Amino acid sequence: MLEISKGPYSLIPSEHKWKILKDPSQAYLYKKNRKINLLNGEESDFEVRELFKVLDLEKKSNKRILHLSYEAGFLNNDSEHLIEENDWLALDLHYEKSEFLAPLQKSNIDLLSAKVPSIEEYKKAYELGYDRLERGDSYQFNLTFPFVYSYSGDFNDIAACLFRKKESLGAYAHGTYIPSMKWGILSNSPECLFNKNKNFIETKPIKGTIRDEEGAWKKLSQNEKDEAELFMITDLLKNDLNRLEPRAKVKMLKAPLKVPGLLHQFSHLTLESTRDLSLEEVSGSLFPGGSITGAPKKRTMEILREIESSSRGAYCGSTFFFDDEQIKVSINIRTAEVDDLKKELTLGAGGGITLLSKADEEYKEMFSKVDSFALLLQPPYPSKIL
Repeated sequence: MLEISKGPYSLIPSEHKWKILKDPSQAYLYKKNRKINLLNGEESDFEVRELFKVLDLEKKSNKRILHLSYEAGFLNNDSEHLIEENDWLALDLHYEKSEFLAPLQKSNIDLLSAKVPSIEEYKKAYELGYDRLERGDSYQFNLTFPFVYSYSGDFNDIAACLFRKKESLGAYAHGTYIPSMKWGILSNSPECLFNKNKNFIETKPIKGTIRDEEGAWKKLSQNEKDEAELFMITDLLKNDLNRLEPRAKVKMLKAPLKVPGLLHQFSHLTLESTRDLSLEEVSGSLFPGGSITGAPKKRTMEILREIESSSRGAYCGSTFFFDDEQIKVSINIRTAEVDDLKKELTLGAGGGITLLSKADEEYKEMFSKVDSFALLLQPPYPSKIL
């Protein structure tokens, strides 16, 4: 591996050059009731219910990156009992240096094999969840599975391939690597949990996916099932915003979003509060994103914990990008965890299920989302495994 930094570092790719954050003054990994100092390996106890206070979200710095796993969201829904001992919850990095470097040189990446969910596995989980829809326990649930690939090369090689085309960069593309663990996160996410600038907040939930081809937007925007999904999640987000400020005026519009090989639809909701809301308040109301849980959020997250095959980790969690003025927070779809020890890349994918859904179609859509990430590494791949 090309040595960029001896300690943890984060990469934020852009059109012509990449920003690298390195030489952390603080670097902590939080698990259930355990806090691990990544600079010296020391572990200490902390109270898991106090995670968001321990993180001190109001401590803003343009050299700070904070990753929250999906499982950290159980804390915002009074469901900490659903967090497992080995689930990581947060990775908090405070860097000393920020500089720009030329894009990493692309190396060839071979995705050598894959462990993917079978249609039988998928349908079993799908039917368990669908039964909850029919019983009225949920109105929509976002069913996901892990795709595990072995690979040649290393984290930096994968980052160089994933981010090599400027036109394929997601709005929240980023990576973080921990050399002492030989483990990292790579995300090419296009999705916004929220952007915050003083009392102005916007959120952009994505619901609805189709292959990007001629006539795709007309087909997607007129699809009854996808429109129902979008409206459900938009209503959920309106409620989340109104929890921050009752009777607030929330503006909304519907728009298309292109990503590699796919076309999404999303809604854009904005709130201009009468006060400067704290970051902890906003995160407590909006995280995890409704588009990757379902509705109602708390009950649906409990159902998903029962029927999904594993913890989601970085996938469907969020990354906080701190700035002096604006805080940007992603929803980490198109996101993988990279283990250079095992040479395994674990990529999550899934989609929203309603009473109008069909299992075979949802299964195929899940693979389309995997393609949107994996095709950037080594085309043509991985559709041939279907």
